[in-house]
Amino acid sequence: MSRRQAREELFKLVFESELKSESTKEVFESYLERIKDQKRTEEENLELKIEEIETENLEASKAEDLNEENPNVQEIILGGNDLKFVEKYMTGITEHNEEILEAINNNIVGWTFERIGTVEKSLLKTTVYELMFEDTPYEIAINEAIELAKLYGDDKTAEFVNGVLAKIIKNIKK
Repeated sequence: MSRRQAREELFKLVFESELKSESTKEVFESYLERIKDQKRTEEENLELKIEEIETENLEASKAEDLNEENPNVQEIILGGNDLKFVEKYMTGITEHNEEILEAINNNIVGWTFERIGTVEKSLLKTTVYELMFEDTPYEIAINEAIELAKLYGDDKTAEFVNGVLAKIIKNIKK
């Protein structure tokens, strides 16, 4: 999985946190449980398919092909480094939530964090955390946020998120 996909997964988890009004830590723990459950289900389904193939006396190579078509679910969802990336960011967002919200609220003109949409909240929280507490170049963090805004938001989401992030960067550089 690419870092872009890991950021998208992070965005989805922060989005879930905002919707459920749960901490990012709680949502991440729930996510890990879902991965385990999904992996178990996929492994059970794979075993049933292999048994079915063997019962029908199909060639062994077809069983091997089936194994290749169904890689480990955890790798599909998140690989080792990407899972660590998401865990680090989810933990960081929890630990620095007050600072993140303060930075956002100080840079939203005519709005408060509570009044903006869930997509915007989630994108801003993840990106502001990255800008303030990680060594990611600003251009990369903002580009990723804008791409996700275009994918998950409405017509104005990307413009709004870009404007707020630009102000935050100005203040960080001071």
